[in-house]
Amino acid sequence: MARREKTTTAHLVIPPPENEIPSGLLERFAQTAEAVAATTKKLEKAALVGAYLHDLSDADLQRAARYFAGQQFASNDMRTTNVGNSVLRDALREATGTSVETLRPRYVRLGDAGEVAEEAILEATRDQERTPTITLAEIQSLIERLSEMRGTKIKRELLATVLARATPL
Repeated sequence: MARREKTTTAHLVIPPPENEIPSGLLERFAQTAEAVAATTKKLEKAALVGAYLHDLSDADLQRAARYFAGQQFASNDMRTTNVGNSVLRDALREATGTSVETLRPRYVRLGDAGEVAEEAILEATRDQERTPTITLAEIQSLIERLSEMRGTKIKRELLATVLARATPL
């Protein structure tokens, strides 16, 4: 992949992505979302999202737009994954080897399942060198499979398999 130059939008300078993570990876999406959350400036938010979306394939562009909007499926698609907090917690526990007793205070302290997952994955992978591999296409496939599955055990196992490959930001 060719090294991207800095993108300039009006007065805003957007640095190239850290470590040149390919745009179709979930890691790059998450980095962009973190950068957007870290600023209160609307123009900066728009520039960050625009720079990220610019590099995506058409299929990943659709996925990323939905995920930035907080939607798993297109707005006219009524499917749901029916994955609750307990399934997510148990999948995270299974993927990281973290006990429920360790996770519970983290949920209270952080108040956000994503932050709890990041902390647990960071702790579980502290001594490992991991390269991000989870793609937006894989996340779409995961979401579609979860919407078709019945039963919490199989959903937990599928989520744990993906979470076991996750990399913290």
